[in-house]
Amino acid sequence: MKEKHATNSDGIRKSRSGYTVTPILQGSAAERLGTAAAEAIGHTFMTSTSSTDPILAAARAAALTHDGFSRVEVIADTLRCTAKHSSAPASFELQMRGREYWVRMLTSDRWLSESVEGDVLEGDPIDELLEEELADLGWRGKVGELKHFRDEQKVYVFEHRVPSESAKPLIETAALFLIAYARTYDQLGDMHSGAAGD
Repeated sequence: MKEKHATNSDGIRKSRSGYTVTPILQGSAAERLGTAAAEAIGHTFMTSTSSTDPILAAARAAALTHDGFSRVEVIADTLRCTAKHSSAPASFELQMRGREYWVRMLTSDRWLSESVEGDVLEGDPIDELLEEELADLGWRGKVGELKHFRDEQKVYVFEHRVPSESAKPLIETAALFLIAYARTYDQLGDMHSGAAGD
């Protein structure tokens, strides 16, 4: 007997045995991100057990195919990906806050943050750069406002909210935003001048 599936408004397929995220990624996001297996990339990925949140799980699958990350892990409500080429330690995150998701670039290094901030202030608007990367991945629309601050742990944060009001399901949008964020910031400051994440 063939198992029946239902798809909710976020594009998440759910069967009696639980969530199924792989078919959705294979049919859309994976075609744009590339379907090479993580082990073929030639890097060691440190991963935790799969997230119980299907959107984080789908984004993790996409992150494992992106060669700009040296480490991918799910910690509670956050998917954290270590930047491989930055001049100082930095990471990209997809974070779940209530019913919203946020993509972030974080670093504790003041000089790296300032190098990125300088390009953000003096170069093309960061929103336009992000929208261009998203368009290359098949997502079109307007992104929200950039938030840049230093948090209580003295970590410099650049972040955008992942829009839920999109033509694409949220499970695909969130994965695409994470990869597009990494591609965007890889062009800024000293984010591609070293190997701090190795």
